[in-house]
Amino acid sequence: MSDISLKQQAYTLIKQKIIDCEYSPDSMITEEKLQKDIPVSRTPIRDAISRLEHEGLVEIHPKRGIHISGLTIAEMNMVYETRIMFEPYSIMQYGNTFSEEKLCDFFRIHSSIASPINQHDAFNMDDEFHDFIMNAIPNIYIQQCYDITRIQNRRFRIISGVCSQQRLAETYQEHLEIIKACLKKDWTAAAKAMQDHLLKSKSSTFEHLLKDNLLPVS
Repeated sequence: MSDISLKQQAYTLIKQKIIDCEYSPDSMITEEKLQKDIPVSRTPIRDAISRLEHEGLVEIHPKRGIHISGLTIAEMNMVYETRIMFEPYSIMQYGNTFSEEKLCDFFRIHSSIASPINQHDAFNMDDEFHDFIMNAIPNIYIQQCYDITRIQNRRFRIISGVCSQQRLAETYQEHLEIIKACLKKDWTAAAKAMQDHLLKSKSSTFEHLLKDNLLPVS
């Protein structure tokens, strides 16, 4: 395998372990630990860690190890601030490029959801729906900015644990309101529905994290 392929493999695997919180937020790991976990030599691992440091997911501390970036309430605020800025914007500016076929697929799935809702499936659908909205934006600078938001949002989701059936059902209904407005090509209503959905999601997430004291404030 080429050096480039090994570097990419190391980067992808380490990043996924950070996203999945296999490497816990605010923890320290060593190169030796990474070499045991990732089947590549030290050079690709160092290259991967350098890239991940640039993305803000790790900090390198010489002679001490590698610090996995933490998650805080303040950071959760920033994640939702970013999402509320960009996702309604995508609908308003690029809704006319949305695939109607895909919107109809989302409508069918969200309309036919049965109780109890499988949390894993619900989270996958949530990712797919929001990625569909954001992927309409052709601006690479916005996409690069949003990528870290995607990652942090998924890390927060794992840390927060089980989501109530009530909130999962509410999420599907809120998505459905966005989809209906998009199918009507009422982009103003769809953007407003997206903003309302994100604000409700933020409120629910904060309530859960603060109640269970899962994250530091800053």
